[in-house]
Amino acid sequence: MDYTDKMVLLQGSNFTYRMTCAEFEQLNKQEQIKVISHYGDFVADKVEAGNRYYLYAINSFYVELLHELSNPNTNGLVVNRILAVAEAFEVSCEL
Repeated sequence: MDYTDKMVLLQGSNFTYRMTCAEFEQLNKQEQIKVISHYGDFVADKVEAGNRYYLYAINSFYVELLHELSNPNTNGLVVNRILAVAEAFEVSCEL
């Protein structure tokens, strides 16, 4: 049973499973995208240097997704980085 299955099982009860950043990092890319799509809260997006970035909050950490708009061979969204605070997303926007 993977972490996403545990989250589904525990959310049906009075207890909600709280995934940690370390647990998220251990998931494969498909599981990470599944967790983001089911449990992530959209926070912000930005376009920078021909790429679109999306920021999602998951429990006590943030995940930045990258969509390479300038690359026609891109294969959709990828997890670009995991952030401890949302301000890191905003600061990189000013660079």
